[in-house]
Amino acid sequence: MVKKEYIVYLVFITMASVLLGMTFAFLKDFPTFVQEILQSDSASNIKEETTKEKETINNADQQNISAKKMSASDSESQVLTKQEIEEIKSMIASLGIESDSSLSEALKQYQETKALDANGILTLETLDAIIKDMTIKRTASL
Repeated sequence: MVKKEYIVYLVFITMASVLLGMTFAFLKDFPTFVQEILQSDSASNIKEETTKEKETINNADQQNISAKKMSASDSESQVLTKQEIEEIKSMIASLGIESDSSLSEALKQYQETKALDANGILTLETLDAIIKDMTIKRTASL
């Protein structure tokens, strides 16, 4: 009968051999692994950069579309509803710009006071300035 110690010794020797063999195989192919990792990292970086560029382009396109939609004078009121035009006029009036004429004249006066491009067109920059001024005015009144 085989002693228990011999079986344990045989198992340890076998495990050590397998572990040593796997280590040598890994070290032999290590440069290949590193190269594959670097290629996959560079490929994913290229994909990320391409995705970021596409997102930037899409965001710029969406801002241009939004700006075109928002650039509405009274003659282009199909983009802004009458309610929106009246709301913008009332906001401008509450900011101290009194204009009984068209929205474009009120916008032009407001843009001149804020040193914006005074073209009478509701741009994102103009709308942002109006909203900020209204927010400041409402918070100051609290």
